[in-house]
Amino acid sequence: MMRNLVFAVLLFGLLAACDPCEDCGASLVFEPTVEMIFVNADSLKDIRDSLGIIAFNDSALASNSFILDTLQDRIEEIDLILATMDSALLELEKAEILNVSVPMRKADSALFAELNKDADSISQLFTQAITTINSGSVELENVVIVENEATIPFTDSATSWNFPLSFDGKFSTYTFDISDESFLIQLDYENFTEVDEERNVLIRARDLTLIDTLGFDSVDVCERNCFDGNATFTFYF
Repeated sequence: MMRNLVFAVLLFGLLAACDPCEDCGASLVFEPTVEMIFVNADSLKDIRDSLGIIAFNDSALASNSFILDTLQDRIEEIDLILATMDSALLELEKAEILNVSVPMRKADSALFAELNKDADSISQLFTQAITTINSGSVELENVVIVENEATIPFTDSATSWNFPLSFDGKFSTYTFDISDESFLIQLDYENFTEVDEERNVLIRARDLTLIDTLGFDSVDVCERNCFDGNATFTFYF
């Protein structure tokens, strides 16, 4: 690693010694980055559970409406029969339907209708929330590099985050908050140098590996071609 850094410094010095012109001179990119995405899996579960309750209430309401229609049809059948003959059993059945079954089903329908009040608009909001959460849109707070206590100035919400990696391997651990919950991420990687088409000397990172976390439920890690600019880690909390 030290040999690579010495090589990079010497190469940068040689390039910078060129006569001023549009084609010579080089800039040094000090720190590579790694992309991270954060998904609120707990909120996703809560929202999906709520959508499941809405779907159940909607199904129950439809079922009660169907049964009420069936009871009404049966009453009409009984009335047609009673118009031509007397039947104590049919009279009892009709009374049971009118006095017990119909009131019970109407009460259930009223309950499920109240529970599902504004269900369409609520479902739409929940669906939009799922899309937002799945996109990884969150706001990170108090992002700190542990090794040097430096603060990373993230200010707005984003769907992915590029965390800086040390050009000399001096830091690899980050802490931060999301909605008053604290998290930690620790990475391992190997630095190397390369010169791009514009003759910029780049310090890059490869073999990016997640070695420790705190506060997350699960993680999707980079498994192949884990270079800076190519590696993405998705954290679920």
